Amino acid sequence: MLEKYSVGTIWRGQIKTMTLFGEGGTSRYELCLFFGLPLFSPLVQLFLNFRLSEGVVSVIVSAASIFAGLLLNLLVLLYSIVSSGKNRSAGVEDQKERLLIEQSFYNISFAILICATMVVASLLVLTKNGWWVRPAELVVYYFGFQLFLSVAQILKRCHRLLENRIAVPDSKSMAAANDIWNKGGGCKKGGGGNPSEPDTVD
Repeated sequence: MLEKYSVGTIWRGQIKTMTLFGEGGTSRYELCLFFGLPLFSPLVQLFLNFRLSEGVVSVIVSAASIFAGLLLNLLVLLYSIVSSGKNRSAGVEDQKERLLIEQSFYNISFAILICATMVVASLLVLTKNGWWVRPAELVVYYFGFQLFLSVAQILKRCHRLLENRIAVPDSKSMAAANDIWNKGGGCKKGGGGNPSEPDTVD
């Protein structure tokens, strides 16, 4: 029953996206960057004794809630891309696209989980009294930095995904044009020339 509320698959999926290109193993450098570098933010907060005011906490709650809503909309966009590509042939480019969609799905899901954690931690900070206030502030600083890294991951992968969607039709159109050109024997004057290169006049 509790398995319905488990976020373990999201966690494992996020780790799964941190792989070495062409090797398939998990990148230790990326793990250190994503989970280790954000520790710098709460350490600075402890050293300089920064405290979160009510106004700052309200802004964090609003921003995290807005981010969560936008990321949910992005999940719907990914689903529409997957649905529109069901009848496409399984080529190399399609395999790359499916991998980008899968990785983006896990990144977005993990980012939504971060936003939810930040909202809960921020609400704990608003209580002001209690031993949990300072740890909650550290959680907000840590996951705030990690959310920035997650958004960078999502932006990069979605950019590659849409770039691939734009590039594939262009390459297919050029291949079809070349095929028609070759079957037609090229232009009348130039013979077997390339359709992408104009004929030259002596």
